Amino acid sequence: MTGQSRPRGAYTATPCRSCRTPKPSRWYLCGACWAALPELARRALNKRDGRALARLRELHAHIDSGQPLEELEITGDQDRRESPFGWSDRPSLADGPGSAGLVTGVYGDPLRWDEVPAPLTAAVVAELVACGWTGTHATEHSIVVPLDRRAFGLADAAGRGEHLYVLWAGKRPEWSWGTAHPNAPAGGTLAPLLAPPDDPKHIAAQIIRILRTGRALP
Repeated sequence: MTGQSRPRGAYTATPCRSCRTPKPSRWYLCGACWAALPELARRALNKRDGRALARLRELHAHIDSGQPLEELEITGDQDRRESPFGWSDRPSLADGPGSAGLVTGVYGDPLRWDEVPAPLTAAVVAELVACGWTGTHATEHSIVVPLDRRAFGLADAAGRGEHLYVLWAGKRPEWSWGTAHPNAPAGGTLAPLLAPPDDPKHIAAQIIRILRTGRALP
């Protein structure tokens, strides 16, 4: 008998997908096979976000196809490949020796934003002001457009003296909009803006569409 007991529930009835030996519960692979994965792949698989299931499927597909564990590359860590709107292909201002090879746009990687970059919201505000929405301003959390009689698509909200709020929000972050801030005591609901993360002209154009029509689609 060894000096280390096996804790109840520590092993599952499902063997390691790669070597078929028993593995600890809630682990994707046994310890030896996990250690064989490249460091970048292990780092990606350890993330718990909206892309976790897609990354796990990549791991399973790689193993099931018989490829060596050492050659695993996780592409599900980059949402830009599946975004219907795309990200900027302009090189990041932060690209360089310390960038860890991240594929980013001018405003960095949207999946890693703690707050929307101030230069991006400033650029969106400038686009809207140039189109006549002079009361538009940005906070650290949102873009705010005071509603007036020109907001034909949001006439009821304008009549109540409300504003249009545009935020980077959601479980899978995206630009969203509403006429009552969701964090207010009587917070409203948000709808998708259907705009790319980091393109000020496109974001502003969608905001103007909302103001004029009340919807994000034509």
